[in-house]
Amino acid sequence: MRILVVDDEPKICHLIEELLKVEGYQIDVSFSGADALEMIKRYIYHLLITDLKMPGIDGLELIQKA
Repeated sequence: MRILVVDDEPKICHLIEELLKVEGYQIDVSFSGADALEMIKRYIYHLLITDLKMPGIDGLELIQKA
């Protein structure tokens, strides 16, 4: 299962990434909504975990566009 984790704080992304990798998931991280949208165009994700408050494209807008 491939999961995309999006947060403008790298430490949070990497913490979630490490926790999920231990469980056997394939994890990609993005630090902005705009970059996440580009990743969504290239890969198929089974789950999107996103922060709601981010500069530029926020989490709700990201979910709508995804």
